[in-house]
Amino acid sequence: VTAILPSFNAASFIGATLASLDAQTYPSLEILVGDDGSSDGTPEILREWAASRPHVRLILRTSNMGWIDNCNDLMSKARGEYMFFAYHDDELEPDYVASLVKALQSEPGATLAYGHLERVEADGTTTVFTGNRTGTMATPFKRAAAMIVGTQWHVANYGVFRAEAASRVGGLKRNEAGEFAADFPWILNMMLLGRFVAVPAKLCTKRIRGENLSRSW
Repeated sequence: VTAILPSFNAASFIGATLASLDAQTYPSLEILVGDDGSSDGTPEILREWAASRPHVRLILRTSNMGWIDNCNDLMSKARGEYMFFAYHDDELEPDYVASLVKALQSEPGATLAYGHLERVEADGTTTVFTGNRTGTMATPFKRAAAMIVGTQWHVANYGVFRAEAASRVGGLKRNEAGEFAADFPWILNMMLLGRFVAVPAKLCTKRIRGENLSRSW
């Protein structure tokens, strides 16, 4: 399994993400980190962290590529049969990888497995998103129709997916709004290739900050 960790100006909070990766119970985990030209102390934190961990590969970019190109480049370099996006402002439960890989292995035709996502706002209020069974329907048409009218499709973006399926999709792509919501068509394409598996447990926490990935990259 390869963790795809894109980072940018995350010095004040990336420590929690790194600690949650260190705590994973899954025994065979590659962590591939791409820092996108951060101007704060993020590269130094990552360099020190990676130095004592042989399963971590670190790429320090000299200029900002944007999160799409960063993620696509990391995916092209990954060695794992499975992958997941370990965004720099996410915290994963210790059994995140183990639970989702087990779910995928139990359904060979599935392309992605995800759990519940807890979102913590800047004021401390929390909301747990279950995904509303995104991508779990039997046919591609039913899966696509449910996603288009649903409001929790984004939860699937915090799951573990098969590298082979991601390769068939061809990576994240820009749209008329640039990089905004580029994960929507990516998730849609993944579910057209195969159904998703929903694990009924909270496995990921996202903390919303003014400088987080989705708001400032």
